[in-house]
Amino acid sequence: MAERIERAMVVTAHPDDSEFGAGGTVAKLVKDGCDVTYVVVTNGNKGSGDRSMTPERLADVPAVIATFTVDRLAYSLSPPVVVGVVDFEGGGRFTCELTDVDPAAVKIGDRVEMTFRRLMTAHGVHNYFWKCKPLRSP
Repeated sequence: MAERIERAMVVTAHPDDSEFGAGGTVAKLVKDGCDVTYVVVTNGNKGSGDRSMTPERLADVPAVIATFTVDRLAYSLSPPVVVGVVDFEGGGRFTCELTDVDPAAVKIGDRVEMTFRRLMTAHGVHNYFWKCKPLRSP
């Protein structure tokens, strides 16, 4: 019989890395009664130490799918997980989960927009983050 894990620590560089890299494992550990501690070593506000970088608002900027993958093994509230790399109009690239899509119908070049959605729930705490969904028709 496998030994029960009582405590675990997830150490990541960025605030969303744990969900993409260990979400399924953490969910199973918590379900089995494990006490999980997160250590995030940056605040996630920039990907560089370059102080000349400025924040850019992309929540309302349309984008297109540059590439994507369908993962049938990763944990998700609504499997399978479709992860895409999207290019924003005017510049900028972002890797995120796609939502409200038919995995068989997703294509490179599809137009998408950002949406704030739940990624997972643990111990009654809901974890939200940005995802992309198909662009609404005007």
